Amino acid sequence: MQENWEEYRRRIIGLGESSMKKSYYPELQKKIEDLEENQKNLNAIVSSISDGIVIHNQKGEIISLNKRAQELFNLNDNEVSHYSLLNLHVDGCNYSELIKIWENVVNGNHIEIDWCVKQAHTASEIFVQLSLNKIFWNNKHAIIAVVRDFTERKKFEKQLIEAREKAEKSEERYNIAMTAVNEAIWDWNVKESLTYFDSRYYTIAGYEPNEFPSDFNEWIKRVHKDDIDECLTTIENTVVGKTENFEIEFRFVRKNGDWMWLRGKGKIVERDENGKVARMIGTHTDITDKKNLEIELIEHKENLELLVKERTEELEAANEELVSINEELFDQRNELETTLERLHATQNQLIQSEKMASIGILTAGIAHEINNPVNFISSGVVGLELLTSKLIAAIKEYVEVSRTIGNEETDRLLIEIDTKYDVRKSIENISNILKAIQTGVERTTAIVKGLRTFSRMDNETKTTIKVSELINSTLTILFNKYKNRIEIQTTFEANDEILCFPGKLGQLLLNIILNAIQAIEANGIISIETLRNDKKNIFTIKVYDNGKGMPVEILKKIFDPFFTTKPVGQGTGLGLSLVHGIINDHNGDIKVKSSEGKGTEFTITLPIN
Repeated sequence: MQENWEEYRRRIIGLGESSMKKSYYPELQKKIEDLEENQKNLNAIVSSISDGIVIHNQKGEIISLNKRAQELFNLNDNEVSHYSLLNLHVDGCNYSELIKIWENVVNGNHIEIDWCVKQAHTASEIFVQLSLNKIFWNNKHAIIAVVRDFTERKKFEKQLIEAREKAEKSEERYNIAMTAVNEAIWDWNVKESLTYFDSRYYTIAGYEPNEFPSDFNEWIKRVHKDDIDECLTTIENTVVGKTENFEIEFRFVRKNGDWMWLRGKGKIVERDENGKVARMIGTHTDITDKKNLEIELIEHKENLELLVKERTEELEAANEELVSINEELFDQRNELETTLERLHATQNQLIQSEKMASIGILTAGIAHEINNPVNFISSGVVGLELLTSKLIAAIKEYVEVSRTIGNEETDRLLIEIDTKYDVRKSIENISNILKAIQTGVERTTAIVKGLRTFSRMDNETKTTIKVSELINSTLTILFNKYKNRIEIQTTFEANDEILCFPGKLGQLLLNIILNAIQAIEANGIISIETLRNDKKNIFTIKVYDNGKGMPVEILKKIFDPFFTTKPVGQGTGLGLSLVHGIINDHNGDIKVKSSEGKGTEFTITLPIN
């Protein structure tokens, strides 16, 4: 701008550079100096103002711009001629519309527009307000643009619009929610006696919004007279601090004069410096349909109660007769169930007994058939042992005689025969073989004896037996179950004869000892002890194992028929049930002590005779 003014000054005075330095034409010179001073002041003002000023020719080319405009457009004095305000527009701008605006300004119209400008050398965009006017500049028409930056204001406006849109959406959601739940809001400034009702407060009762004043007394006028006292008392209790909130149901008059039911809720939200209630907020909910339904239900209930009473009186008479019949039938049913359970248990025990009887018959036959050859073997072993002894004695005498009366040839032959047949060693082995055969015969005899004992299960006659023999027979039969892993420890009374059913007592011992064996999963000990008390006529058998034991809940059920802890197909659940039955047959008793992980002890008590 300064350079343009100097050129303009030269033209006014019509002088060259040299003549301007002289002080001709004093009056004119004074005016020029005044003009220069004014121009400096104007330049200072233009440079200091916060708005940008841009001078264009009519084609839109920038002629000059102040310091603020340089900052806004990121231009300097050397770049001014290369830029036009028209080519600083952002991408997507309606360029044809901008040309029309420029033509209007060129035609002398004053135009103000909001425009988005792209700064030179950067991609930054700023929002500006342009005030465009046509002026004379250096004796030519020019366009002056006053540029005001409102980028920050634009951002704030955008944020404000977004906030307003969010608020509107939030208010819309709030109104939808309140409409959905059929609730109205009230706000009571207790300290200043000011009340606010929202629009739903009115429309919920059929009024137009703000149709009556938002006033506490206006609310009282519309509350049913029978509900006013209770409402006021409830609110007063909250105001004076007895409660922090309240809830009450009351009737409220609609615009059409009908009564509706409302549920009012209120809560203290603010107190003054003295702790007194300053503000309360609450809701009103339309519960008319709920109340009407309750009234209908009460009426139905009363009608039903009357009907039930009539029916009850009719049924009570018939019920008395049915009760007596039912009690009789109940007793009969219980008796039948008990009988059925007994029959079922007896049936299974009979089946088991029948099986055992069949096994007993089979066992007796097997024992008899085995016993005969065993007797032959036993007798033969005795005879064989006697003959062998004689034969060995004769051989020894032959040898002695040959050595006494023989010659060298005879001695040589005896040595040769002895070497060939290993006579001496054979004579020694014969004795050992006979002892082994005798041991086998005794073992077989013991097994047969045990089988004979268990073949008498169907014998209903009591017999005096030695309990130790019965226990040993049982251990013989079960030997294969515990050999090489369980140590059997026995302590027997010297006099252990008692009067009993041998077959049944053998079955009892078989089941008890077998359970003890099965309770020991690896190696262990089974201890069997007998005790006799002649004064009390009691004989006691104790069987203890250090196996896995039983928990209390299982211990309570072990004598129940069909109860078993074994997998399906591996146990009938009748073993200990039969034991209990055999104990009863002997008028005896059985007790069990068990500790899980430590072992179990059965104590069997039987009468001696």
